[in-house]
Amino acid sequence: GGVWGALMARRAGMGRRRMGLAVWMGLVGGLLLLAAPAPAEGTCSTFAAWMRPDNVRPTHPNCMGMPCDNNVTAFITLDVAADAQSVVVRLQVTAAAGATQRAFLGAGVFGGATADQIKPSGSGAMLSLGVPHMTPGKTSTMSVRIVPDDMSALLGFLAEGRAYAAIWTSENTDGELRGQLGAPECYESRIVGTDWTNSGGSLVHPYAFANILFSKMEASYAVLLQLATDDARLFPGEPVQAQVNDVMGASLLPSALSTASDAYYYRRQRTDDPSLFDTIWLQSGVVNRGDAEEKVYAVGHMAGVGVVNGLKA
Repeated sequence: GGVWGALMARRAGMGRRRMGLAVWMGLVGGLLLLAAPAPAEGTCSTFAAWMRPDNVRPTHPNCMGMPCDNNVTAFITLDVAADAQSVVVRLQVTAAAGATQRAFLGAGVFGGATADQIKPSGSGAMLSLGVPHMTPGKTSTMSVRIVPDDMSALLGFLAEGRAYAAIWTSENTDGELRGQLGAPECYESRIVGTDWTNSGGSLVHPYAFANILFSKMEASYAVLLQLATDDARLFPGEPVQAQVNDVMGASLLPSALSTASDAYYYRRQRTDDPSLFDTIWLQSGVVNRGDAEEKVYAVGHMAGVGVVNGLKA
């Protein structure tokens, strides 16, 4: 049966406000979801970058002066710890089903260049992220906590808008994919549903939470949708789809947020070596369980001003 949910959101740090959109969530079984007060949860990432071949400077060698084929893209978030001693970096790579397999050699965060500048001569990565994975038709994710060699310099470049992330190959040593790190515009959202009684007779208050990030440099977005997993806030069926619509019911995203197994996850195997990862499980795509070790964003690269304005309306 169809299940409907209204999404209320507040811009982080700016008080609560109603957004002109709704999230419709379909589950196995029937439950009518309604907007209702719920405690805020989650925090939008400190910095984020939307990574594509056409962001590489100098011009991507494989483009031959033409627009790059962006059938392989990436999205990265960087969070600074409260004590400013370490950072947590999460990177996901998405490849279209027909994408050419890339042999990535490494990924890192660099400093000292704006979006239109090339990497400073002789500069190495300020943060080494190891080797990302890429598989056509899938999204792969990785995360790592790093203590930077020079946190002060890194924070300075981030504050100045002169830090960027890059993934490189042997063919493109200056970057196969690149994106400028900046503080995203951030919305926090919740989906709550009609209470139901479980088999043990306890009242359950269904709940899901979303962070919506918008790039301040381009018309791109990223949606992180997470389902509560504690017994008091479970949905009475397995979610099969989440759809972001405006208040008139028109879809704002090009496709629904699916729970099909189109994403797979990598977990850090050791804390002192970012090159070592271990494949641990196949899991649902962009409707994430709140207790999952890795999260997948629904990312829209250069989605258009109309889509972004619709999401913010």
